[in-house]
Amino acid sequence: MTPHADMLKVAKTLAARPIGEWLNYSASVDNDRLLHRLGFDERHIGNPAIRALHGGVVATFFEFAAQVELAAARKMAGLSRIVTNAVDYMAPTKAADMFASVTIDRVTRRVAFVELVGWQDDAAKPVAVARLCLRLPTAQKQIARALAPSPADTYLPAP
Repeated sequence: MTPHADMLKVAKTLAARPIGEWLNYSASVDNDRLLHRLGFDERHIGNPAIRALHGGVVATFFEFAAQVELAAARKMAGLSRIVTNAVDYMAPTKAADMFASVTIDRVTRRVAFVELVGWQDDAAKPVAVARLCLRLPTAQKQIARALAPSPADTYLPAP
């Protein structure tokens, strides 16, 4: 299987999750990178007067796209947890599909730092950008194991 096919397989699997379905999420490969797509739905409208996408929908799309990108790049089965998410809204959105590209800046043993750019009609005219820090699933398991009580902690001597 080619690297592109592997990335798309991971993206398709994760897109089947409830949040992926609600976002009408899909992904494709463009110039050796995943191109993430938020499929427009009337439920995504935040301001009916100007028919703009809700900022929370955009932020959720960015979070999910970052999680999918990281899972595809590292061949992980699960999603990472969001530690921080900073979104800058640069222009009003329209009632249309939105696209995002993700750049993984740095991955450490426990966290990854990513940047996203989102646009609607033209990639040269972004409507929002984001910076996220995600906790990797392996770190979550290591922390859970470290915090779990040991058998010695649960032993109580007889009175």
